[in-house]
Amino acid sequence: MKTTLWVACCATLLVPNAASDAASPAANVPVAEHQANIVQGKRLFEHQWTSGNPRLGSDGLGPLFNASSCVGCHHQGGAGGGGDARFNAKTIGIEKMRIDGGRVTPDVLATMITSLHPGFRLSDGTIINTCAISHFGGTSAYDSSRTKLIEMLPAKFADEGGLKNAAEVRLANAYPIQIQNQIGEYTITAQARLYQRNTTALFGAGLLDQVPDRVLKQQVSIQSKHPEISGRPSTLRDGRYGKFGWRANLASLAEFTDQACANEVGLKTKRRPQPTDPTDPNYRNPSVDISDEQVLAMRDYLAALPVPTRRIPEDADDRQVVLQGEQLFASVGCAVCHVPDLGPAKGAYTDLLLHEMGPGLMDLNHAEPYIRKATIETSPRLSETRRISGQGTGLETSMGAYYGPSTEIQSETLEQAMSVDFTPAASGAGNGRGTRGYSPYQRSSRNRPGTPVSSRNLAGGLSFEAPDYPSQMVLLAPRSTDKIHETSETKNLERINIGGVASRESNMRISRDLLGEFEDTTTTSVWLDKYLRLRFEPTRFNEEWRTPPLWGVADSAPYMHDGRAETLLEAITLHGGESAATRDRFLSLPKPGRDAIIAFLETLVAPAPQPLTATTIELSSSDTQTR
Repeated sequence: MKTTLWVACCATLLVPNAASDAASPAANVPVAEHQANIVQGKRLFEHQWTSGNPRLGSDGLGPLFNASSCVGCHHQGGAGGGGDARFNAKTIGIEKMRIDGGRVTPDVLATMITSLHPGFRLSDGTIINTCAISHFGGTSAYDSSRTKLIEMLPAKFADEGGLKNAAEVRLANAYPIQIQNQIGEYTITAQARLYQRNTTALFGAGLLDQVPDRVLKQQVSIQSKHPEISGRPSTLRDGRYGKFGWRANLASLAEFTDQACANEVGLKTKRRPQPTDPTDPNYRNPSVDISDEQVLAMRDYLAALPVPTRRIPEDADDRQVVLQGEQLFASVGCAVCHVPDLGPAKGAYTDLLLHEMGPGLMDLNHAEPYIRKATIETSPRLSETRRISGQGTGLETSMGAYYGPSTEIQSETLEQAMSVDFTPAASGAGNGRGTRGYSPYQRSSRNRPGTPVSSRNLAGGLSFEAPDYPSQMVLLAPRSTDKIHETSETKNLERINIGGVASRESNMRISRDLLGEFEDTTTTSVWLDKYLRLRFEPTRFNEEWRTPPLWGVADSAPYMHDGRAETLLEAITLHGGESAATRDRFLSLPKPGRDAIIAFLETLVAPAPQPLTATTIELSSSDTQTR
């Protein structure tokens, strides 16, 4: 057993430079044009959107949305900051479900699960176990379904759509939603739970956007030698690493902006569909609501936001306490994950990696499965001709990639399920967590790695339990328009392509970097007669969270991914999983030591509001047209 204490004391106070590269002009863009983009982006970020703009297809805001503006949620410490629990995005996730009364066909499954909430069925017929509950919008039928679920919780909700405060968040987290409906001879019994996402501050996001993948790889290498911590990158389908969002589902600030426009405000972009109202399936938005130029302008504005700073006490004794707290922060192990400097992001206190944080912080909108190997094959093995869906496939839905992928629920007979044979996984794979060979259909538990079947049709009924681990593998067969190819060009895409989003229009696209890490291949273009095989490490993807940057943390309460912690002390004590030993070392300190660490964290403040450098540049009237 290793007993080494990981010590990395900081000798001096780190003061980030507010005049960072985050506000520098984009590559190959004239300074004046870049400044104009920033001013335009600010106005779009603060714009109050409404529906019914004839210029862009008579749609605009909604039909489902969480706020009518970006700044409506991002405002703590100024525009671009975080938001408290009242602005939490929320989803409902099914943990367990059973349908009794006879053979469950796909039509029966769809009817029964939509009786819980229509959002569990996607427009293409796919049944999933988590669905977003937008704060506002929708038909009267959708509003009725939303109200029905919310009223099952004893917690109090605010007019803004989220829960009133951190105490109400904790109450809602602890309360399972028990639902039982009967339709004809069938009965559905389900246990669900409300899951939430706390609004993150975006100060300094431009520097985080500049952190290269190699820096994340370096952190993985460093932590691989650590006796307790073993973070891993969020591996996306195109081979890039995710850096933004609580699950690090998005690789760039442009993609984060693009997706937030769609999911939070209901603005359809060229890549992201707006959330659809499942009670109005025939509605189609005839156009996009926000152009690429406008999305990129908001990206430029967010990248130009000032970097959080340090508020150093004037009193010499107080400064000594803060210095001691910074040193203790490192010595107990906090700085292993909350790395002070990450590439160009000086003073960010993050490694941008995913870490298992324990079952107490579980959320069914799981992290992207960890791709350990990707191979291109000319034909699938006979035993793998059936595509394995759900766990580990990273379902692409309008809401899924932002909050985290959902698990697909299938209706199939046991005979159909058992007709597929998989080679057992190799034992001992991955980060020292130890796994053993398993069937893709063995039952999962908190204490035993496994890959559960999405659903089971047994004895005239169907049983479902949300998975704890991703499937062992997935085989993707391309559509006629899909292409597997090397994506180094994503680094040099035209600005109109949203910094790489265009390369993700097909989920078959994957970079040579991911393939080359595991196999010697020079393949740069493979057409539709090929298959892509992804193998996943069985991480507890429901419990994995990106290390949040701590810069500005003193001005961004409440804390944790759902805002359940009112204070910094509460946030520290809620750490579990990989960080449990670090938490315990903190709690074992004498009170002056714990107070010193809190005093250090309280020096990490939001930046002072700074005026833009091109305030005289005006937008055209068409750009400020209300939706």
